[in-house]
Amino acid sequence: MNLAFVLNNLFLIYIFLELSNILVIYLIAFNLQKEDLKASFKYLLFINVGILFSLLGIVLFNYFTGTMIMLSNISFYVASLPKHIALICAVLFIIGFFTKSGLILSCLAS
Repeated sequence: MNLAFVLNNLFLIYIFLELSNILVIYLIAFNLQKEDLKASFKYLLFINVGILFSLLGIVLFNYFTGTMIMLSNISFYVASLPKHIALICAVLFIIGFFTKSGLILSCLAS
């Protein structure tokens, strides 16, 4: 998880967030009880579907810029994108990364 914060490449951040999902699912299902396995399966489905939105945003962003995106100069790339594409990418990033961080779950639970 620390690598996701240290890296500068947006796609590598996605990869390491996905790798952290494997560990989290194992920790949820650690006791191998029926409730634990059911919860880990729900987490797997919900988080992977949610984080796929961020992957779609990354692919769309890379397609329109033509290069791998580094976070240190992301503002340069956003300025060169058409406004509607930049907005779509931002919405996809928000949905994907908020789902991973659990913010969407807390909004749906209340």
